[in-house]
Amino acid sequence: MKTSRNLDFTIKVIILNILVAFLIFDFCSQIWLPKYNLGGIPTIERINIYYAFWTTQSNYIVVFYLIFTISLQKIYGTQRLLGLEIAVTTYITVTFIVFWFGLLASPDEIGAYRPINWVSTIVLHLAIPMFMVFNFATSTGNVYMSIEEFNKVGILLVCAYPFLYLIFVMVRGELRFIQYSEAFFEHIYSYNDNNTFPGWESLFGPDGVVIGIIDREARFGSQFYYPYWFLDIHKYRLTYNLNSDGTQIVSFAHDNPQWTYIVMFVGSCFGIAGVFIGVTLGFLSLNNSKYYRWHTLNDVVLSKEEHDYRMAQRKANRYAAKQERRKVRIHDKVEWLNFKRKLRLIPKEYHEREIEEFKREKNQIWAEQQWGIEEYIIAKRQYKKVFDDMIAGLSKKDSDIVLRNIKEAKRFQKLVKKGVTISKVRFE
Repeated sequence: MKTSRNLDFTIKVIILNILVAFLIFDFCSQIWLPKYNLGGIPTIERINIYYAFWTTQSNYIVVFYLIFTISLQKIYGTQRLLGLEIAVTTYITVTFIVFWFGLLASPDEIGAYRPINWVSTIVLHLAIPMFMVFNFATSTGNVYMSIEEFNKVGILLVCAYPFLYLIFVMVRGELRFIQYSEAFFEHIYSYNDNNTFPGWESLFGPDGVVIGIIDREARFGSQFYYPYWFLDIHKYRLTYNLNSDGTQIVSFAHDNPQWTYIVMFVGSCFGIAGVFIGVTLGFLSLNNSKYYRWHTLNDVVLSKEEHDYRMAQRKANRYAAKQERRKVRIHDKVEWLNFKRKLRLIPKEYHEREIEEFKREKNQIWAEQQWGIEEYIIAKRQYKKVFDDMIAGLSKKDSDIVLRNIKEAKRFQKLVKKGVTISKVRFE
């Protein structure tokens, strides 16, 4: 079913220690071995950008979450909080999805990595997300939570932080765009003897001393303002003078029509929001599915033997349904082969008549099936009308109770069809 509590605790402690050690290492690499496109800015600015990334923040959230759950488990023996666990696992999973299927598609992003940066990328964007998903899959399923119940609180918990993060990076980006404008870029990178600025001392000074800068030839781009390219909604060009004669070089161009950047920003927000909701509901569905693999409808926990017996029954039922579908396919295929054989045995002038007769029989069978479906739809509509009339005659309080009970009954009906028992069953 899942890992034991002691093993689960041990794994979490080991992973927590590894993750903390690696985050310290990753922080140090931002100071001494940053990505190529961040080497030409002061250390304090690299740290500023580093902590603006969703990747950094989501991995720190994982650390705090592991510390919190380990403390609860060790001190109080308390089970983890499902809503919080889904939220944290969703955050780190989105880190994986957005990076590997979105950000990595940018050639500028790939070209900016040193070998040591790839180590950080693999750990932060792949190893940690995989661990959290594995941890959730192996340890969840102790508590059932319906989508309606989860939407009351859980969905707010999941969406609150991404929404606040979006506000944070957009406000931060606007402020940085105003402070470090195109004029600022041209001033600090153009060829002259007075291109100093607080925190950016002597970028091209005659003594060659650069404080907190790894590579003074590296010039910043849009990531200096916004952590991700799809957040940048401004139209601008970053230019500098190459030498004293005023030869101007375009370092970074973001000069498509501004509406294209706004559309990209809005589309990205909706797309990522869809990923958040989809991943969240997927984890909730996994939890509920696993819960009913190990519980009855009366919330009684099954033993290992009872669980295996139920799974064997479910497998047998699926196999029987598969065989039934196979029989239907074989029957249709044999019928068609017999018809083709029959055509070969009769003169060609009768072929058209036989084909029309064959089609007529098939259409009649199809019409009977359609008639049955139409009768079912009509009966369903009539039932819905009667039901709506009945609900309309009840008070708001009573109608809510009736609707909730009917919804639960339908849910139980689906679970029973899947093989979930009402109570423990005897088995051989």
